[in-house]
Amino acid sequence: MILIVKVQPRGILTRLEIDQMIERLNSVRDKALIVMLYIFGFRISEIIALRKGHEVCIYSENGTTIMKITHKPLKKRHKGGIIDSRDIYLDMSKLIYNDLIMGYYGLVVDGDLLFPFTRVRAWQIIKKANPECWCHLFRHTRATM
Repeated sequence: MILIVKVQPRGILTRLEIDQMIERLNSVRDKALIVMLYIFGFRISEIIALRKGHEVCIYSENGTTIMKITHKPLKKRHKGGIIDSRDIYLDMSKLIYNDLIMGYYGLVVDGDLLFPFTRVRAWQIIKKANPECWCHLFRHTRATM
């Protein structure tokens, strides 16, 4: 006899839940963390390693504001393999929460970390915004969009 177990999905974050998380936070930096995790689906260790002007750059080209992120995965998926970095280009006019990202980006000094804190602090910020949420849930959400 074969037993079939129905597995409930762990869920994904909705746009409404992200809006509510942002409303619960006071700091522009903390709000930007939530938005960046939601938009990009990076691992928490990858997002706190981003530096303004090095891995993240916002510039204007032909009247369009572009955000360029040089993403270098920190976790290697295959043995002995070298994972190169890749550039991600985003048209900022098409991004949700554009004003929040641009406002926070302007506050960070060139060369500084965008989010100068540890993974533990990032986890605390996420839990403050939504006690039912965890860091990797943003990645699951991005994968299903």
